[in-house]
Amino acid sequence: MEGFRLSPQQQRVWLLQQNSHAYYSSQCALLLEGDLSRLFQRGDINRIGSYFKALLRSIVQNPEIPVSELEILSEADRKELLVDFNDTEADYPRDRCIHELFEEQVERVPDHIAVVCGDEQLSYGELNFRANQLAHYLRRHGVGPEVRVGLCVDRSVEMLIGLLGMLG
Repeated sequence: MEGFRLSPQQQRVWLLQQNSHAYYSSQCALLLEGDLSRLFQRGDINRIGSYFKALLRSIVQNPEIPVSELEILSEADRKELLVDFNDTEADYPRDRCIHELFEEQVERVPDHIAVVCGDEQLSYGELNFRANQLAHYLRRHGVGPEVRVGLCVDRSVEMLIGLLGMLG
């Protein structure tokens, strides 16, 4: 990286290893010198600094626990991640099933993109067509209400087709 210099530093450092304890040892560390504002914005540096402070506080308060159990987030950060970011409640008609609501969306905007996964994308119409194909296949093979169907696929367009097809 132009404008930056990595240099070895002989110093005492904390060694942290996953599933082990934190301990103090004399080791060689690397020092990154240069204008970090070219790599990070001030907010990023402050956030990383707060993570490091929280980690050090956790080490001091709990020196015997494995590194994997040490805290890195402040209470405010934890609340933001676990509560605030997950506050996704939305009103929707509770008298209809999700696949029925999906069908209504298909009717409204069949050519709009419904799902994107990697390089693959499907419109609402295409997704509905493929889910209906699967639903008809399952019905022909005796699958109906109260019949359990397993779905074992990676997160993908096919997973969504499978879920909608089983509900349809």
